[in-house]
Amino acid sequence: VKDIFLKDLTSNDDFEKYFDEAYKLSLAVHPRILPVLYVGFDNVTVPEKASPRIVTQYLKYGSLNRHLKKVHDEGRSLCLDEIIRYAHDIIQGMIHLHSMDILHLDLKASNVYIGDDWKMVLGDFGQAKFIKDGILHDYGDIYPAIATVEALTKGAIDKTIDIYQFGLLLYSMTCYSQYRKAIE
Repeated sequence: VKDIFLKDLTSNDDFEKYFDEAYKLSLAVHPRILPVLYVGFDNVTVPEKASPRIVTQYLKYGSLNRHLKKVHDEGRSLCLDEIIRYAHDIIQGMIHLHSMDILHLDLKASNVYIGDDWKMVLGDFGQAKFIKDGILHDYGDIYPAIATVEALTKGAIDKTIDIYQFGLLLYSMTCYSQYRKAIE
């Protein structure tokens, strides 16, 4: 459940922005994309105090980041076959998004979730944008730690930014402690 605080919403544009995430998720129906179950307002008795809410499927194993941290804390690393399976699942989700001209723009281990079948599922589409003619000029805020140099300097992005972020995600799966140090 993702509740949006009313104090963060000062205009109709702000409401649209938050519901845009749910809209993008609802369009991208795929086994490797986190499904949206409900979009609306929380159930409160005073309508003026109702908060926007997005409800997605609950995945009991949490995020890939949580799993990587657990593996790291146990003094282990993911084995190669796990990395390949996880990468394959993530790529399937990316291919589907890109086929719909949607850029994720925030592909990292904390936004990849583990399904009940231990398949990876992409979620958190708060930064996602639709592209037109393969390019996006108005992309808003991209976290500098996971943005390409070209995106930060040219002022336009394309699907390669998700591919770059996927590379960083692979790095996080193979070298978790170095990755965390670099991000922090």
